[in-house]
Amino acid sequence: DNSIFISFDINEGRVYKVGSIKASGDLVDNSVAKTLEGVKLESGETFSATKLREDSFMINEKYSDIGYAYSNTVPETKINKEDATVDLNYAVQKGKLVKVNRINIRGNTKTYDHVIRRELKIDEQDIYSGKKIRRSQALLERLGYFEEVNISTEPTDEKDKINLLVNVREASTGQFSVGAGYSTADGPLFNARIAENNLLGTGKRVAADLDIGTKRNNASLSYYDRRFNDTYLATGAEIFRSDREYSDFDRRVMGTAATLGYPVEEIFGENFEDISTALRYEFMNVDIRNVDPLHAADLVIQSQGVSQSSAIRPSITRSTINNPLNPIRGSEQSASIEFAGLGGDANYLLYEVRNAWYYPFIETSWGNFVISLRTRMGYGDSLNDEKFPLFKRYFPGGINSVRGYKERTLGPKDINGNEYGGAKQFVHNNELIFPIAESAGIKGVTFYDIGQAFDDDDSIDFGKLRKAWGFGLRWLSPIGPLRIEFGFPIDKEDGESMQTMFTFGAPY
Repeated sequence: DNSIFISFDINEGRVYKVGSIKASGDLVDNSVAKTLEGVKLESGETFSATKLREDSFMINEKYSDIGYAYSNTVPETKINKEDATVDLNYAVQKGKLVKVNRINIRGNTKTYDHVIRRELKIDEQDIYSGKKIRRSQALLERLGYFEEVNISTEPTDEKDKINLLVNVREASTGQFSVGAGYSTADGPLFNARIAENNLLGTGKRVAADLDIGTKRNNASLSYYDRRFNDTYLATGAEIFRSDREYSDFDRRVMGTAATLGYPVEEIFGENFEDISTALRYEFMNVDIRNVDPLHAADLVIQSQGVSQSSAIRPSITRSTINNPLNPIRGSEQSASIEFAGLGGDANYLLYEVRNAWYYPFIETSWGNFVISLRTRMGYGDSLNDEKFPLFKRYFPGGINSVRGYKERTLGPKDINGNEYGGAKQFVHNNELIFPIAESAGIKGVTFYDIGQAFDDDDSIDFGKLRKAWGFGLRWLSPIGPLRIEFGFPIDKEDGESMQTMFTFGAPY
């Protein structure tokens, strides 16, 4: 044949360790220790050229963050063959202090310039800061208004000044969808949604939602302005109606709500990035009707009729999730206290905390393997002699709770076995999400869930949590999300068995 064989004789040589580590030139605050703070290479460890480059870049960033846009760190090495060590010296040249001359925005065919500029953490004539530029880009990307955001620099005729170029590519921010689906929890479902997340390029959001089904009818109209009058104050308003049919009673809720929000970072500084606060007021008219006296719990029977609830809920949220629609990394924590008693019939306190954590422990060209951990805990306390109100009680079980148990079947029951919900709840979901055909939006999932709800006079007892495991398939199809999951109760009781849970066209 016409082939040839090529062989390479490789001699790895000795393994070299890191010897001394020094810095010279323009030191941070004239201190070697501060200049080297955060470097990955340490004396005594195996030498790594990759870490050496990363450390040089990190030292450059320290100067970039305080205005030296053209800083340069040159890593110098001295090889000691006698003891197989490499001495390191980072030679730093900080260059000139640079200011931002102009900020030019390009590519925004719809979004107003001021909507983009108000997200920037750096302004014209400010001292250059690489950290502020990176933060600005992250904030613009999280808006969801753009498919692509890139902030770069342009030289000027003056060596101590630089221009910033903000390049964006507009995304489609309008939504209109009509669909039908089926859920094991809600039965057949028709839904319609029309929304605009960047109304006329102003950054305001409006939405109208409608769900019609055999067991559930919901309608809502909402408005949200995340930067009212270009300030950091967020404002929102909503009107809604919800009709829900359960096995032993029906519930109708009509109400309105108003929300105010503010980012904590703008009050206490950059150490509080990604943290926001909100205050929500909600008035609801609740009608419990069509109660089945033979099968309904005593609390349901006692709650029938019309009542009003007037509640206020302050909350705080921290979120670093990369993409709310398809998260693969980051976390989100929130805490809220809801107080009802500002008029109306309800009088209670409700404390809730939530945590979600996503970590891609394996990343490949054909998809990501993601660990997802989610926890929800609620604690309701009635402020009068009555039980915690029915319309706020917890009923765990089902595809969005503890999978492996039927919808709304966990929690306290009366002497006849009828569920009436808990005033307290703990639910934790562990998931391993893996790619099947990620380019087509198809993923697999395995899960282990624990959770339970507890009565007014009971505390949350972690020894009494119900457990389940299972697996499933998720497909982000062109006409809506699809989930099919199989849950198996671990500590099953009489009448409990494997659950097949299916949702199409309904949100997770």
